[in-house]
Amino acid sequence: MQQSPRLREYLDGKALEKNWPKIITAILFTIEGGLMANRMQWDLGGDIQIRAGLCCPGISVDHIPEATDILGAELPLLNQIRTDIAGKE
Repeated sequence: MQQSPRLREYLDGKALEKNWPKIITAILFTIEGGLMANRMQWDLGGDIQIRAGLCCPGISVDHIPEATDILGAELPLLNQIRTDIAGKE
């Protein structure tokens, strides 16, 4: 969040700041799950995918599409942070 002013600005006033990590986690799960080329098909997996696409705890369903677009645009930044962290271990 500290490195994404756009996402911070968007969530400010739309969700409690204490809920931001779980909101971002839920949206990121949906985005990255959608990037998978070969998905395993199983009953519980399908149920999780449907639920993840319909709701995100801590933010109004009306705000999910724009938040998803913003976070999706931040994937290069997130991947750079992951690379930096992995390089330190």
